[in-house]
Amino acid sequence: MSGGVRRVVATAEEARRALETEGWRVAVLDAGSRAELFAQAHRALGRTGGANLDALWDLLRDVEAPLALVWETWGEVAAADPGWFRRVLAVFEARAGEPGEPVVLVLL
Repeated sequence: MSGGVRRVVATAEEARRALETEGWRVAVLDAGSRAELFAQAHRALGRTGGANLDALWDLLRDVEAPLALVWETWGEVAAADPGWFRRVLAVFEARAGEPGEPVVLVLL
């Protein structure tokens, strides 16, 4: 699987197991808000940082191994603020085009 954004139909556990089998480091996000997304992404990577899209870009840019963020509750954020959600997806798509280890956002 290459980087970017993927929509799959599976449970978080099924997605995690399948990705780990393929050699991905996996973090499951249960973020129903902007603040939760930033906090959980930073915690998953063992880092601290800001709560904005620039901080998310910086976090993803520094990934050192293939990383899959499996986001179960993305629909809540997408429904609450569709424009912002599209910008989050754009950050992941842009990161997919960068050199370095692949990063993928998996939406369940």
